[in-house]
Amino acid sequence: MQRTAVQPALSLFRLRLASPLINSGLGVSLATVDLDGKPRVNDNSVDIGAYENQDRIFPGNFELLP
Repeated sequence: MQRTAVQPALSLFRLRLASPLINSGLGVSLATVDLDGKPRVNDNSVDIGAYENQDRIFPGNFELLP
């Protein structure tokens, strides 16, 4: 299985940008912020894990060209 944490040996369990755990949560979260104090919901979904990935591949409000 591919590692999804940045440095698990150091207990840094933030998700890599390409992790399949990003936006894979059930959408039900009791917490409104993650362990860093950042919003728990990002891109209308939650990540699996204690930290919500705040990075985005594309900024919001972009348009795909045909």
